Amino acid sequence: MNTRSEPSLGDLVNDLQSTLHELTALAGELQSAAAQRTPVTVSDASQSVTVTLDAAGAVEGIELDEGWRDALGEDLLGDAVRFTYVLATTRQMEQWATALPAEDPGSPSPAAAAAPPVTLGDPTTPRAHAAMDELRDLARRAHAEVDAFDAEMSARGKRESATRSPDATVTVVRTGSSISRIVLDPRWLQRATDGAIERALVDALRSSGSDDPAENGFDDERFPGLQEARNLTGDPRALMRRMGVIL
Repeated sequence: MNTRSEPSLGDLVNDLQSTLHELTALAGELQSAAAQRTPVTVSDASQSVTVTLDAAGAVEGIELDEGWRDALGEDLLGDAVRFTYVLATTRQMEQWATALPAEDPGSPSPAAAAAPPVTLGDPTTPRAHAAMDELRDLARRAHAEVDAFDAEMSARGKRESATRSPDATVTVVRTGSSISRIVLDPRWLQRATDGAIERALVDALRSSGSDDPAENGFDDERFPGLQEARNLTGDPRALMRRMGVIL
């Protein structure tokens, strides 16, 4: 005979409260780490190309050493810029990860300790039951969209997109969200000054970042259930209030 007792409502509420505090703490830690990001400047191995990203990760500047044509050659400039840009973004991600506090199971994080208290609600009320029915319906609708969304993300990850500088001299090609090629007009490159090349590269990379399909989020019309679920779960307190767990 199964003598295991089911968890009480109080136990479930306590578990949900604990989860709420953990999520609040994690959100605070991520925001704190993001706020500590600083500009990053990286050069390639030949010191021919230097890329600077601002604290938000956007391209702030590109500098070409005066001897880059001898050290790299015009044919390799695009590859060198792409490699240096990727290295700079990696360094900035490492900077962000380092800013996250080390996990210590024995002590709560400052964000968790500072989490505001909550007032328990009553998830057994008719209003709470109706909210749970709505959430179950939302879960069914979101689940029905998962396969199509996965297929869209997979296709998007293989899709190529090209962004050009305003004068069409520099083209940044992305495969999915990753830069796969930087192509410079060879005739223009032969006669362009280093300053003009630097400005065209910065313009093209900035435009490429703003056009990145991976940054454009959900398609509200194609995946309304997933969009609604993401909006709802983005605020743990609002979700728990809707469920009647807290007031």
